[in-house]
Parts: sequence; structure tokens; C-alpha cells
Amino acid sequence: MFCPAVKMKNTADKRKKIIILGAGLGGLYVAKSLGDIGYSIIIYEKRQRSELGYPWHDSIDKDTFKKSEIDIPQHFFLQKQILNFYSPSGDGYIRQGTRASKNFDIDRKKLIEHLITLTEECAEIHYGTNVEGLIVEDGIVKGVYVNGKRQNCDLVIDSSGVFSKYRFQLPKKFFMDDTLLHEDYLMAYRGFYKKKEFAINPSNVYLMPEGFSVLWCKDAPDAHFSDILISNFESLTQKQIDDAIAYIRTRNPYISNECMTSVTDAIPVRYPLATIVANGYALIGNSAFMTKPTSGSGIENTLRAAVILADVIKHASDFSVQTLWKYAVRSNASFGANCYMAYIARSRFQRLDKNDIVWLFTSDVLNENLLALVRRDLKSVSDFKIESIATSVQLARTRPEFMHQIEDIIKLCLRARILAHRMPRIYNEAAIAKWKAEYDAFARDIY
Repeated sequence: MFCPAVKMKNTADKRKKIIILGAGLGGLYVAKSLGDIGYSIIIYEKRQRSELGYPWHDSIDKDTFKKSEIDIPQHFFLQKQILNFYSPSGDGYIRQGTRASKNFDIDRKKLIEHLITLTEECAEIHYGTNVEGLIVEDGIVKGVYVNGKRQNCDLVIDSSGVFSKYRFQLPKKFFMDDTLLHEDYLMAYRGFYKKKEFAINPSNVYLMPEGFSVLWCKDAPDAHFSDILISNFESLTQKQIDDAIAYIRTRNPYISNECMTSVTDAIPVRYPLATIVANGYALIGNSAFMTKPTSGSGIENTLRAAVILADVIKHASDFSVQTLWKYAVRSNASFGANCYMAYIARSRFQRLDKNDIVWLFTSDVLNENLLALVRRDLKSVSDFKIESIATSVQLARTRPEFMHQIEDIIKLCLRARILAHRMPRIYNEAAIAKWKAEYDAFARDIY
């Protein structure tokens, strides 16, 4: 069962009409959850069904699906690969825990197709359909324009992605017209390349090599192929892709020139938008920057938000900004504040001297045991040794200036978490304007 049935408050509630912009994970979950109990749901997706989802495997905690009560076939999951994270120079690496804890890799293409199949049972999905804009009257979103025609509804849920144009069409009093900066997203190329000969190879991630943000080379689900990712802020030319593949090949010479499939797309790595609701309108998923700023993965947070949004809608007497603000507050408490803190950490880490970062990777000051202790997950290391923690401390003392910078990053992260949790609990325009100004200024100044 996808979602437990709940008794509607009255017959009128059953006919409330909700339009969802984009067939993303969050929009599909909300559509299924509400469609099952009688809401009229229409999804407009600009792509064709065959174009939705990519055949990539991304990391996810299986408990995410338990909380969302989605029944996911077991063959969608693979055991998460253990990753070696290399320094910008390519020297030294930090190995992920030898156990992957509760994390698994899930096939994104199969997940999207599964959700679409379930959603089509209780909602209309129109593929290849472009929505020109919102209908906003008296400060309330009352529908959308589709192919030049007016489509009225009670609520619009924007699941259209990182470059959503719709939030900019709202009155400025809802504070959702944040400008998208070049550091807010990565352009990423991902391809499956055939190996010259079959073998199970290490999965390597290269952090900030010259001219790039992150590169990786992992075994694909079919180990005859390698899963290559190339990412860079704002732009990614064919020459950059070719240069990155050449670099990856120098370290992974078993990769051939034969590419089975590839795609280039934008991955948001910004901190979450401060405000994600207006009268008759709510953002979800990449449209609201619900991805993890350190990895760009958005499955877990988007599904958490979808569960919250569906619950708020089920119990709402109206779709005013005051009512929908509960969704914003609960999402912030569930994952938003942590994402904000992670953005601050990543931004400052990127500004460190690369020689110091290389030392961090090659000196053994940052090792499996220390990372397991920080995560409070000692089981992630098969042979935890407390002696290595003492060694880390002694090594850290040899580079006091750098360690002071690390301490400063930790302090900034704590301040960021406190600031994020100061989000007003009740919708008040003046209070939200003041908090949002502080929230944005702190993040932008840090970068």
C-alpha cells in the first residue's frame, strides 16, 4: 500500500483541484498520496514519459521509504559502494567506512517509472505539455496557463526543477525571487563507459582537481561498465568533458572509449530557499533546492518534504500562505537546517588552501576511525582503533594555523544551524522578511 487512507472532512474537500508542475519525485508522491483519497490531481510535464529519469544509482537511506510508506521492489536497490575520496592533487585518499550502514544505491530510472505507474491510477499526467505561467489574482495563485488556455485550481505545486520560472511570477511579498548564482548549481556530465576487460574496481572520487568541482569513477551496476561523473560550477564544455575523461583514464586505465549512454544536467547545490510557499502555491524538490549541498542528491529530502506537504494539505481548511507555512517550518526542521549548515561547511572548505587540504588527506589526520567517531557510527569500521584518534590529535597539533581554520568552520556551522532554526514558526511577513535577510546574508557572505 502506497499511502494509508484517511477520512476526508467533507465531500467538498474531495473535489479540491491541485495542479502539479513537473513529474519529479516530490510531485509524484504528493499526487499519489492525495489522489488516492479523492483530490483532483493534474500533472503537467514538459518532457515525454520516456525522457523521465536517468539510469543512475544514487545513495539513499532505506528508512526514507519506510517513513513515506512507499512499497519499493527490492531489486531497485544495490549495496552502496565504498568510496575513496582523493585530495585535489590526487595524492592520498580518505576511505569511506568499510560498511555502508543503512545506505543503499537506488536506480533512479526504475524509481521514477514505479511512481509514475502508481500515480497514473489516481491522477491525470499530461506529457509534452508546457505551462506558460501562473495565474495570480489579488495575491493568490488561482491556476496556470497551459497552451494559452486558463486552467483554474485550488493549489499549484511547483516540482519543475532548479530553473523553475514560476516563483519569479509571484508578488514580491512572498520573498521567493532569489537570484540563481553560478555557485548555486553544478553542470554535471554522467556516462557509462565500457571497461577494456571485466574486473571489480575501486570506486574513486576526486575532490576539486584542477578546473573541476568533483570527478568520480565507480563501477556501474553492470560491472562491465564504469560510471563516470564530471561536474563543474555553472558551465561544462565538451573540451572540459574530454579533458576530465582523459584525467580519469590516467588513474583508471581500464576505461575504454566506448560510451553506452550519457547525459548532461544541472545539479543544485545551494542552501534551501528560505520561503517556499505563497497563497495557493508551494515549491518542492529541486525547485526549492532541497538537495544536499555536499552531494547534490535530493531523493531523501524531497520525499521527506512530500510526506510533510501531503499531510499539511490533508488537514488544511484552505491553501493560504499562513496554512502552507506549516509545510515550510516542518521541512526546515526535518532537513533544511542541516542542509543550510552543510552548505556553510562546503563553502568554507572550498576556500581553504589546497596545500592544506592535500595535507589533510595525506597526513592520516583524517582517517576512517575519526570519521566514524564524528558520525557516531563506530560499526561502520570493521576494526575500530581508539589509538588512531590520539594519533590524529598529535598530527593536528603540528599544523595549528590550519586547525584554527577548521575550528572556525565548525563554529560557523553551529551558528548556521542556530540561525536556520530561528525560522518564524507562525507566518508573519515582517518577521519572515527580517529572518530571511539574515539567513541569506550569512550564507552569501560565507561564500
